[in-house]
Amino acid sequence: VLPWLGAKGKFQIWSTKDDVQFMDAADEPVSKNAIAKHWPLFRPLFQHLLHANGRLLELLPDDLRDEELCTIAVKEDGGSLFCVPAALRTERLCEAAATENSIALRHTPKGLMTADFLFRVVSKNSKALQDIPPEFLSTEMCMRAVENDGRLLQHVPIDWRTLPLCEAAVRQDGVALQHVPKCTLT
Repeated sequence: VLPWLGAKGKFQIWSTKDDVQFMDAADEPVSKNAIAKHWPLFRPLFQHLLHANGRLLELLPDDLRDEELCTIAVKEDGGSLFCVPAALRTERLCEAAATENSIALRHTPKGLMTADFLFRVVSKNSKALQDIPPEFLSTEMCMRAVENDGRLLQHVPIDWRTLPLCEAAVRQDGVALQHVPKCTLT
């Protein structure tokens, strides 16, 4: 029995898409200090739980968020990159996060945002095209994206919607036809 968890020595974790709570048996929040103090007991639990919900990373004090736990978290939920300490936001980790969920690009250090990095992300996660900063877009990146998901044509700048690009998008998904410029249809 762990006295700081109450008489029953039990705890519960509640998580939704937008919130995570770690509670003791009396429905009181378990503090980050308590987790840190008893980290050897909690680490295996968090290693397991992060595979199911990467957002649980935010329950940990920053100094317990190591590369292994952060990698597990972002591979499960790329959006959890915001919980990763800045010092651990490496190119490899940010690419894994953005590949899983392109919203991670919002938390990727600007120094990592290169055309090559973003092309690799779009190659693995076509939907990332919609989150690429315009200054990094390229026709090759757009072609790669629409070849995998034609509906992404709507995120390609209109003046880049060439006949080959539009054909590739429509071939992949006929719904893309609604985003083909009229001048290209002739």
